[in-house]
Amino acid sequence: MKKCTLIAVSAIALSLTTASLGDVLFDNFGFGDSYDTRTGYTLSEGAPINFDWDHGDAFTVGGGDFFLDSIDLAIGLLVGQNRIFVDVYTTVGGLPGVVIDAAVVDGQMGPFGNANPPIVALFAGSTILQDGQQYFVIASTDSDSLAAWNWNIVGDIGPHAFRQDLGDWSVSNDTRGAFRVNGTLVPAPGVLALLGVAGLAARRRRRTMKRTTLFGVGGALLFAAPALAGGTTQYNDRATFESQLGTIILDDFQAEGYLHGDLVDEDFVDIHTNAHMSGILGETDYFTTGFDNANIITPFQGDHAYCAGCNGSFELGFTTTSVSSTNGVFGAGFDIEFNQADLPYHAFVTFGDFSTLDVALPAGVSFWAITSSLDIRSIHLGLADGGFTQDGGFVIDNLTIGNVPAPGVLGLLGVAGLAARRRRR
Repeated sequence: MKKCTLIAVSAIALSLTTASLGDVLFDNFGFGDSYDTRTGYTLSEGAPINFDWDHGDAFTVGGGDFFLDSIDLAIGLLVGQNRIFVDVYTTVGGLPGVVIDAAVVDGQMGPFGNANPPIVALFAGSTILQDGQQYFVIASTDSDSLAAWNWNIVGDIGPHAFRQDLGDWSVSNDTRGAFRVNGTLVPAPGVLALLGVAGLAARRRRRTMKRTTLFGVGGALLFAAPALAGGTTQYNDRATFESQLGTIILDDFQAEGYLHGDLVDEDFVDIHTNAHMSGILGETDYFTTGFDNANIITPFQGDHAYCAGCNGSFELGFTTTSVSSTNGVFGAGFDIEFNQADLPYHAFVTFGDFSTLDVALPAGVSFWAITSSLDIRSIHLGLADGGFTQDGGFVIDNLTIGNVPAPGVLGLLGVAGLAARRRRR
């Protein structure tokens, strides 16, 4: 999932709300229940990513004690069962403490990436949320499911809890998922005992969480960067880059094989092993280095795009393509559809002579490419100097590779030569 351009919205009450508008204790949705449709926190248990992640956000009650009635959340389904568990925890030492109420939401999630209506978790209306106290709303999925809790778009940042594989909770000050807590004012505060705890200990096994971001966008400049040593040049404009190539192969991830993953084959997400992904066109060797064998093709911006786990590092290899020399390709580039601002990925380039170059890629949306007389063996997308990660958010489209143009042809390729460009599907 990814972070989209912010939508202008009116100001909205965040923490310590007074619930003066229809007993809304907390609300960080935008106007008309809007939220970030392309970025969210991963909720999973088991397949397809074989990691269990739970996520949650804190809110503080103000204006009196309230019976908990319902919680609205922006959560979209990627694959698996359409079921979400919503728990309300006390806060102990800044971390989620004890579950005081729980709800199960069945069949309400729309596909992640769409502007779906919020799902609604209904509670019995007997649990009291006390004035001035902080609570965590925790969301998790059922077995073998993958979903995402969409971020808010009003700039709301607060305590965010996450855990993996039923491990210890971690809390960071981060963008909160979009949610709203609704309640009914208690007529005589302090009279009723806190209810809703009994029986929760028998609730099903709870999964762990991991922070992830599933899906962003920006402009390109119309010039090439200065040439580097070894006849190496970087580009942030596609036309200029392609004018330097002879034969061009452009992969827009629309080929039929991409739409039928060997691990997951769904209308709104396909997950491929490295071997399956690499064999569809046979022009790039894909290898995921954050998550194992997690090459994801998913609809994005009305098209299909590629990410590795949708929050993990990966490597693109170019030594076995139809336009390769024995040491790789002359040029490679791609559209960056999203590069998360708080953990922007680097391109770690390995050249034909095994020398390397680390490039910090711009956050947001852009185009990046590189050509080199040394040839390009591979490009690793992740942390600096080829570091692996399961965090951040990075999505590409229109992967383009090419060889050196024939002598004397280079100056013509910017116009006539592009007509011979091959679009691989």
